[in-house]
Amino acid sequence: MRRITTMAALSVLMLALTAGVALAVTATGSDRPDDQARPGTELSPKQRAEFVAVAKRVAGLNDAQVAAALKNPASLAAIPVRAEVQRTETQPAARAQEGERSPSAASTSYCRRFASTVNYFNAYGTLLASYKVSRVWCWNYSAITYVSVPSVSGTVAEKGAALGWRYDGVIAKSDYYFYYDGLSRGGHVSRRKGSFSVCNAASGCFLKKTPKVSIFGFYDGRGYQRSST
Repeated sequence: MRRITTMAALSVLMLALTAGVALAVTATGSDRPDDQARPGTELSPKQRAEFVAVAKRVAGLNDAQVAAALKNPASLAAIPVRAEVQRTETQPAARAQEGERSPSAASTSYCRRFASTVNYFNAYGTLLASYKVSRVWCWNYSAITYVSVPSVSGTVAEKGAALGWRYDGVIAKSDYYFYYDGLSRGGHVSRRKGSFSVCNAASGCFLKKTPKVSIFGFYDGRGYQRSST
């Protein structure tokens, strides 16, 4: 029987420990430096159970798809096990900036910009893809005076593209005013739904993610965002 050298044994141990740390961090949602996937690393029974749980919840995979991914390192690294939503906004300005209000808007109009970004990460902490929607609306405390066309971008990270991620574009959208506090232009909502496909030579197209962002604005300057991953 071939004897295993001390250095070889230590190398195997380090790989196993590294995989354990990566999966544990994903389960808790903590941040960690971006690492390359390690195709030759075997997961322990506990690590496999954790991966199965988050892969089903975040990626929406069934038992057969998860089992296939565990046998294929490239597919395993392409599966998102953590989705984070980042929301940003700007404070209302004293006057609407040029290009952010209609010519007929009153000089007392105020404007605000909301943006939501959905980020997908794999079990190794690698950013795979992002979906961002932003929109400006203006108001004068009597009505909404202007709403911009939402800006939408779907970005696939370099490592995500190498693992088979592709952005398919916007697959559903809607924009409309609604009655609020008795005002016909008291509220407005913009909704955008994007699509990402994940395909590789071994598994074909085995995963699709459809993030959705809704941005609400009101005549009195209040607003909020809703995002699904």
